[in-house]
Amino acid sequence: MLNLSEYSLLLGADSACAALAIRIHVRDEGLKWQLPLAFAVSDGLGSFLGPIARAGQSFGPNVAQTITLTAYVVAIGTLLIIPKWPPGKHAAWLRRMIVLIGIPVLLSTDNFFAAKAFPPLGTLGIVAAMTAISSYVMSFLGLAVGNAMRMHVGRFGWRALASVVLFAIARVIG
Repeated sequence: MLNLSEYSLLLGADSACAALAIRIHVRDEGLKWQLPLAFAVSDGLGSFLGPIARAGQSFGPNVAQTITLTAYVVAIGTLLIIPKWPPGKHAAWLRRMIVLIGIPVLLSTDNFFAAKAFPPLGTLGIVAAMTAISSYVMSFLGLAVGNAMRMHVGRFGWRALASVVLFAIARVIG
């Protein structure tokens, strides 16, 4: 059985991979602090509200996995469509909201349904806080690595491939 630190790192790994993939596609410098905060809030709330709603027990494991996988696929598709949107003030605002709200919420479904794996001695608030901190730190690191990769990955095809691979890794880890 995982200890609380290992559990938090595992649930925050998808934030690092997603932030890396987002940074490859989106050049917005304002994301540097906002995206890690968005992942922290989403993952923390998912870890807190999932056990309260008894989501892990209410749905069967197959249904929970299907919902989580669907959320990941929607996030990948959204991320691949974002760079192709036409420029403009309204498109930029919508793109920013999707990156800062939509994708973090979609990727917090694993935290929401993982309630049955909580360590017995960890309280709900501590688990949620540690998951939020882990997601913040890991997504901040993902942004840094993504920024470096963006400079070396030029074509959209390579960006798309890198994003799909990263989300697949995040799904396996998370």
